Amino acid sequence: MTRSLALERLSREIEAFAAALPPVHSWSPPREGRIDIRIDEDGRWWHEGGAIEREALVVLFASILRCDGPGEYALVTPAERLRIEVADVPFLIVDVERADTDASDPVWVATTSLGESVWIGEAHPIRGASSDETGAAYCVVRPVPGTANGRLPLEGRLSRAAWYRLAEALETTSTSASLQSGGVTHTLARWD
Repeated sequence: MTRSLALERLSREIEAFAAALPPVHSWSPPREGRIDIRIDEDGRWWHEGGAIEREALVVLFASILRCDGPGEYALVTPAERLRIEVADVPFLIVDVERADTDASDPVWVATTSLGESVWIGEAHPIRGASSDETGAAYCVVRPVPGTANGRLPLEGRLSRAAWYRLAEALETTSTSASLQSGGVTHTLARWD
């Protein structure tokens, strides 16, 4: 398979996955509560202190995950909103790679530990950690469509391996380090 055919297939898979996600941003369920589910710093899901080992169950829960404000995560259905705990962000990005396109502008693809891939660009920007965070980089995995009543996008933190792979592509100047992807300049670090 040629690289352009592989890229076309990946593009179709990304679009199909995004289209299949439930519209959790628009649901206003009548019941609210809390469930003892936690997502740790490495993107692992835990229930009542034990790791959730069934990947299909984690993928299902991740498909109904929503962020209602800073640090406010919930599993949402049309009938119920259950708050959960998230240590940092809900996804871990385990790989980034440059897509081989005919365009002069590079496009990078980020893939989470759950197999979800996104194009790094305007809808899925990547950013460096703020000054109170420790050298991490974050990418929007699921943007919030349209107006979403204060909902926030779901982000993934780059694993160390993904960060090192991406770092090789950064353009550095005397004041910053940035990545060109999808027609956007993403600044990941600034210094004086």
